[in-house]
Amino acid sequence: MTHQHTHTTNYGRLFGIGIALNIGYVLLEFSFGWHINSLALLADAAHNVGDVAGLLLAWIAVAMGNIKANQHHTFAWKKASILASFFNAAILLLGMGALAWEAISRFGQVNNVQPETIIWVAGVGVIINAITAALFLKGSQSDLNIKGAFLHMAADALVSLGVVISGIIYIFWPLSWLDPMMSLIIATVVVLSTWSLFKRSTHLLFEGVPDDIDPKSVSDALIAHPQVRQIHDLHIWAMSTTENSLSVHIVIDQSDNNSFELLKEIEELISHQFKISHVTIQIESLGFAEQCSSLSCTFDPQPLSGQNA
Repeated sequence: MTHQHTHTTNYGRLFGIGIALNIGYVLLEFSFGWHINSLALLADAAHNVGDVAGLLLAWIAVAMGNIKANQHHTFAWKKASILASFFNAAILLLGMGALAWEAISRFGQVNNVQPETIIWVAGVGVIINAITAALFLKGSQSDLNIKGAFLHMAADALVSLGVVISGIIYIFWPLSWLDPMMSLIIATVVVLSTWSLFKRSTHLLFEGVPDDIDPKSVSDALIAHPQVRQIHDLHIWAMSTTENSLSVHIVIDQSDNNSFELLKEIEELISHQFKISHVTIQIESLGFAEQCSSLSCTFDPQPLSGQNA
């Protein structure tokens, strides 16, 4: 089994900064919403409390991923990052659904608002949410859990920007449908950008093969090794949002006694070519492999090397 640990980013510090900034903004938004009797600001403050919870969830998942394995949790708590990305995506989708429902209900209503105050408060939200999203931009490209945190904050920045734009337009054209229309547009954009996160995290929760790994390419690379006659029971899954695992049964000639070197070569191949950090290989003779159907083989054996031309 090979192990690769390349996490050098101090996410604890980044999450701490992001949570502190957003708690400060929630307090600011709530106080101004209460002062000017703005239901919109109060509702958005409540929504931002959910975003703080989303950041906490992602932070907890990162911390749980650092807990070492033991006899009862042999893979440790690495799956927590996948769960966090799933729940963050689900929370975002539900939140945007609630936003769209509220926007639709407000069409036709006459709202007495103070656009200057709302623009100022929402402008602060754009800055804070954009800064927080930027903290996780780099990590979001390779870690689904960090991507969930990034999308949360990017979505909030979009919502706040929409409020600013609506407020500016409202100063010149006080149209009651501006705010709900902008809310619907933003909700649609956020749902479209979040759906991929929800789909991928659900796929990984059910032990699906990670999107960046092609099982056929892995199978072909294994079969191409001169000592490998056949493979079966190939399984590839995500242990976390940053670490993948593979197990496979390798069939070799019974006369081949150099199995240790074969193990090293295959582990290096899988690790470097496919970026799979945990590799488990069972080496079998051809006679043993033929019993696969009567044992626990769950993946059709690949053709014998040299017979698939």
